[in-house]
Amino acid sequence: MIQADGTKFILQGKNYSYVMYVTETGFLQHLHFGGKITEADLDYLIEIGDTNAPHDDDKNMDMAFDRMLSEYGFYARGDYREPTGLFERKDGASMSRLRYAGYRVEKGAPAIEGMPHVRSGDETLVITLQDDFSDIAVDLYYTVCDDSDVLVRNAVIRNTGKEPIMLKRAFSFRAQLPNGNYRMLRLAGTWGQERIPEITPIAHGVTRLQSIQGCTSHNTNCFMGILKDHCTEEQGECLGVQLIYSGSFALTAEWCKNGALTLQGGVNDLGFGWELKGREEFITPQVLLTYSNEGLGGMSRSIHDFLRERVINPDYVYKRRPIVVNNWEATYFDFNEEKLFPIIDEAKKLGIDTFVLDDGWFGKRDNDWTGLGDWFVNERKLKGGLKAVIERCKKNGLKFGLWFEPEMISEDSDLFRAHPDWSDYFNNNLRYGRNTISEFIAEKADDAKNALNNMYCVIKGIR
Repeated sequence: MIQADGTKFILQGKNYSYVMYVTETGFLQHLHFGGKITEADLDYLIEIGDTNAPHDDDKNMDMAFDRMLSEYGFYARGDYREPTGLFERKDGASMSRLRYAGYRVEKGAPAIEGMPHVRSGDETLVITLQDDFSDIAVDLYYTVCDDSDVLVRNAVIRNTGKEPIMLKRAFSFRAQLPNGNYRMLRLAGTWGQERIPEITPIAHGVTRLQSIQGCTSHNTNCFMGILKDHCTEEQGECLGVQLIYSGSFALTAEWCKNGALTLQGGVNDLGFGWELKGREEFITPQVLLTYSNEGLGGMSRSIHDFLRERVINPDYVYKRRPIVVNNWEATYFDFNEEKLFPIIDEAKKLGIDTFVLDDGWFGKRDNDWTGLGDWFVNERKLKGGLKAVIERCKKNGLKFGLWFEPEMISEDSDLFRAHPDWSDYFNNNLRYGRNTISEFIAEKADDAKNALNNMYCVIKGIR
């Protein structure tokens, strides 16, 4: 449920309230995110919050912003915390100061083209902020679901002028928590050790979780949990932040000198630059903010339920997941049909759906340093090619899959020995940042066509 009158905004989920207030000087102030409250509580929250807000008769008004809990952090005008957005104008200046410009309430949840997003919601509040120093307007989106403890956030940055503006940071959200002792839960890991929970105290300054790999990966999950004192798996208060985004990301927690904790994040700003031309907009990824008064278990259940009900494709959300087995750990490079067939036969008994023939089926591939690029079946290992393995899978009612790694090549391979100039071509052009893939295919069209045709034949079991 959303209550809005242009000055006070109260968002109510299943067990939480999220409250904002527009100060006399036009700044959108954060008042509360936690257990449910009523409108009767607002006068007290406004009173204790507004004492930190700047006023028109304050000659040093810029010096008070870093004490105010605000919904969007601006830059170089008195708020010394990290900004939520950073906008560089044509003259090179980047200072900003965003004020409340209006709001609207929409039914349902916004659809975001080209990115995963929440399919449904009850209502969405859109609050517009306008920069004092540029033609940037920012629309803050808040989607509420009455039966959930998840609040969906994102921002749309619009250039309302004619001159282009360079976005140097475009985070999806900012949320601020009052003074308190907080700990952070993160999910780190590596191959075979994914999503290891780590809980640590939050130190003064900025704590940053990020990936710059172009994907989230098992190294750093795009999730951050904020735990209050005495929060355990089964009891206590905590907050969860989950990006619905799989690219390079950043999530930050900044503990300020006044005790407030600032959470924000979205698309990673390291090396980020987006030219926003006149009348264009930049839509940031959505993020799920979750409140729980039932410990970490309550938070994780809320997120999981929400993802199943409103994010994951409904055609697959409750569908039985196919099970795949490959031969890698069982055989590594040392295999033949006599070793593979028992694995396939046992897979049927266990209800496994697909058998994947892993690394080592091609070329002279007997270790990690040879054979990549020679995509021809090694008939020393597999007499007569893949056909017998494929037929064994079919007999057992299994699908057949094949491992290959087209983006790499071994120096100890027939392909490299036949075309060492291809390696030089890539190395030299990558060094100068040229679009080598398209140029290479254009120049080597016949070779590329033959290689693709060979892979097709291998996969279909013709060779």
